[in-house]
Amino acid sequence: MQSKLFVFLGVPSGNSDADIRKLMERVHSIFIRHKIIAVFSLKEKLLSVRLDDVSFYISFLEINEDLEDWIELAANFELQFDGNPINYSGLCDRYEILENTMQDIYSPMHFDAARMIMSEMEKFKNIIIYSFQ
Repeated sequence: MQSKLFVFLGVPSGNSDADIRKLMERVHSIFIRHKIIAVFSLKEKLLSVRLDDVSFYISFLEINEDLEDWIELAANFELQFDGNPINYSGLCDRYEILENTMQDIYSPMHFDAARMIMSEMEKFKNIIIYSFQ
C-alpha cells in the first residue's frame, strides 16, 4: 500500500536565498489563515508537517547528489516520482489528475496544503524543486 506522504525537495543553485526556517514560518502562517490545523517539526534541514494522517516532508538539499537518497525513499514507499523538476503550474496539472485517481488516499485539503507549500518554495531565488507523493 502506498504511504500517505508528500515530499518537496529544493536544490539551491548559485546564490539561492532558500531557508528552511523561513519556509516553515511562511507555510505555518498560510495554514493558520486558511484554518488548516497541522503539526510542524523542524529537525536540522528537514521540515515535517503532519496534517491528519498525511505527512509532508520538505528539505533544501546541499548538493544534487542527495537527491538519490530521496529517489530511493520514493521507490521504497511506492511514491510516484518521474525524476523531473517541477514548478507550481506543473504541480497543479499533476494534482488535477491525482485528485481523481487517489481519492481514497488523499483529500482535497491535502492537495491544497501541498500547493501552498510549493507556492512558498517557489518564492526563493535560484532553486530547483522536485516533488513526489
